[in-house]
Amino acid sequence: MNLMRRISLPLTLLALTATFASAQATSEMLGVENQFGGTFGGKIVKDRTFFFGSLRRWTDRRFASGTAITGASTAEGRTALQSIAAGRPQMNALLTFLPAAQQPTGQSFTVNADGRQVVVPVGTLSGAAPNKQDTWQWSGRIDHPLTEKHNLMGRMLYDDRVTISGQAVPAGLTSLVPARRQAYNGVLTSTLSATKFNELRVNLQR
Repeated sequence: MNLMRRISLPLTLLALTATFASAQATSEMLGVENQFGGTFGGKIVKDRTFFFGSLRRWTDRRFASGTAITGASTAEGRTALQSIAAGRPQMNALLTFLPAAQQPTGQSFTVNADGRQVVVPVGTLSGAAPNKQDTWQWSGRIDHPLTEKHNLMGRMLYDDRVTISGQAVPAGLTSLVPARRQAYNGVLTSTLSATKFNELRVNLQR
């Protein structure tokens, strides 16, 4: 059996805001990757039929920082926008789905609405999202000599994984993607003469 464990701190964490990083980078943002697996095999029929199998488990946990959004309204700016959001669905959608910027930039913009001017302070919105991968992989093979000149082999490969990744800013936009792949192979090899060899292969993948 083979075991592997790797822990790493991604360089992308350097792009996170000081507030966000100081709160979580000590533990949750370490990239942790684990792999273990093994192989086994033996005879089914003495001197005739043999089998071989392998199994691998792979997990990967890490945080990935997203592209910072410059120009998002701060908490103060959101309060200003809420005062004029009534009857404006686009503005309500902005307030609903875009969180307040964590770092003010000292800049602002002015909105003219309802006969008055509203000053909206803006800043930089940044963050990170968990990336995750869970994978099971295994394979099996059987070899059987039909005669001294003809050999039959069958193999199956299996890959089952779930991946979580995607857009980190704003939060809540990552995607969960399950995937399963299977492959089946059957091979018949024949030694026809000292100079001729034939291989018949059947393959199915899905």
